[in-house]
Amino acid sequence: MMKSVGLQDLVDCIVENHPYAWTWKPEVLRGWICFFAREGTLMVITKRGRKIDGLVMFRLVMKPEDGCGNSLNFDPEGSVIFVDFVYAPSAEIMRGLVISAIQRIGRRETVAWERRGVLRVYRASQFVCHTLKEGTKV
Repeated sequence: MMKSVGLQDLVDCIVENHPYAWTWKPEVLRGWICFFAREGTLMVITKRGRKIDGLVMFRLVMKPEDGCGNSLNFDPEGSVIFVDFVYAPSAEIMRGLVISAIQRIGRRETVAWERRGVLRVYRASQFVCHTLKEGTKV
């Protein structure tokens, strides 16, 4: 029997894999998840539907800086994919998440994320080619 992924499964995955999520109030974390789900920018990969094998939450923003500081700025026309959370324990899962995101929102100019207070910004085409190992068609 297949089990679908629920809100608590997402909460558990984030708490286990995000360096600060354990400090957040449960309702804040659930609200964060619901925001990304509502915007269609939460992607989950499961194998056999039993557990979360990969998870990404991202937003579209106009400038990389617009995503910094755990804000929930969002612009559906944004040229920047700002990655707020990714759990991808293997290259195969990362490739699946990238392909899912591209299929959902189309191509964008830039990919950015903030890690340990440092904003990282890359050309999206470069990031995708590197992640997909250049030969994979999207």
